Amino acid sequence: MNNAMNNEKIKNTDNKIDELNNKIDELDNKLNIILNILNKIEPNCDKMSNHIDLIDKIYEKAKYPLGYIIGNFNYMLGKEEYHLIDKK
Repeated sequence: MNNAMNNEKIKNTDNKIDELNNKIDELDNKLNIILNILNKIEPNCDKMSNHIDLIDKIYEKAKYPLGYIIGNFNYMLGKEEYHLIDKK
């Protein structure tokens, strides 16, 4: 009787281990899917970052001449002084 109980416990433990292994396999598959999605997104993020850097550089080069031109127009029109950037 004792031997039968031990065999049943061993069988239950083996079943639980099999269930856990199956769950680990499922999680591993889901993780691989997530990683594949992230690998596809990363190059697009790099492209967007490069585009933002380009726009920032263009703005840095253009804001002062634009501010000068707009300021002169406003001066000629008698309007308040206009600034493209915040005064600090």
